[in-house]
Amino acid sequence: MRLPLVSLVFASLAACGGSERPAADAGAVDAAPMVDAAPTIDGAPMLSVPDATYLDQLTLDDAMALCTWMVDIQGGPHTIDCGGGTMITIDPVADCLQNVWPHCQVGLLRPCIEAQALDECGPAPAACTAFYQCAGG
Repeated sequence: MRLPLVSLVFASLAACGGSERPAADAGAVDAAPMVDAAPTIDGAPMLSVPDATYLDQLTLDDAMALCTWMVDIQGGPHTIDCGGGTMITIDPVADCLQNVWPHCQVGLLRPCIEAQALDECGPAPAACTAFYQCAGG
């Protein structure tokens, strides 16, 4: 399943029945630590929120940083026509801030967003598997 990029968390939660973790996924999924010196996609800004931070425990400042990064790495708010009746919308930061986040680490979401930003209309990248599993998908 291919999900809109900034709407990734919204859509995955809606498709997966909300923000609760499934009973079968009772164990925590650990994310790899983020390396600040790592290159970014097309000069996009680095994400300043540590990978070990849980999405549902973000401070307002961290949520703002994450949402801003998600929008920026995808070229700002816009809608993409992928053909065949598929439209993907990169929502503005204000919409992202309204999200109900799953109990997953930022380090699971970050590589998913980075991979999807490379091909917004392509299939869901393998880098999203761990995040989808954590989010209940």
